[in-house]
Amino acid sequence: MKRTIILTAAIVAAIASLAQVPSDSVGVFAITEGKTVRLEPLNFAGTKTNVLGTALTYGIASTKIKHTYNGATSPVTLSSPAKLRLRFGSVPPAKTMRYYMFSPQYTPRDFSVARFDVKKGKRILTGGKVNIWSGASMGVEQDEAVSISYDEAAENDYVLTVTAPPGEYCLFFSVNGTGVYNTVFDFTIK
Repeated sequence: MKRTIILTAAIVAAIASLAQVPSDSVGVFAITEGKTVRLEPLNFAGTKTNVLGTALTYGIASTKIKHTYNGATSPVTLSSPAKLRLRFGSVPPAKTMRYYMFSPQYTPRDFSVARFDVKKGKRILTGGKVNIWSGASMGVEQDEAVSISYDEAAENDYVLTVTAPPGEYCLFFSVNGTGVYNTVFDFTIK
């Protein structure tokens, strides 16, 4: 009886492991020239607002909340349409803080793509706007020139296609308004 229970547990564990993406391959990968390259998470370096302009106009002028990222360009360059692979699965405990958004309960629908503005050697995303008349609006606005689609290649493994004009872009987790307040995955479209 004991052998039967152990054998059954081993078979169930083997079948479960085949159904999941290996834990060392969760994340986002660029597909370029037949290879896949892991995109590393990028944290924002700071946040800027124009409080003086708003104060001088008694709140009439809008204040934009801008997140800045170091570097004028990403180390990963892709052609349009850019192909990204999103793999979801068991996130190793040591990588939970960096890759929690790739747990199997999420899908590509929980991500968005934004275009950076490049100024003075830095990449900038506007994460919100505050105005006395219209109140506050938080979140990165979708660029109308960016088109996103995805196909499921296998269970918890998706190919995301980003069609966009040349520029600096990022993929970010957008569930519950977290957006760019967490890490982003940056890439360049040439």
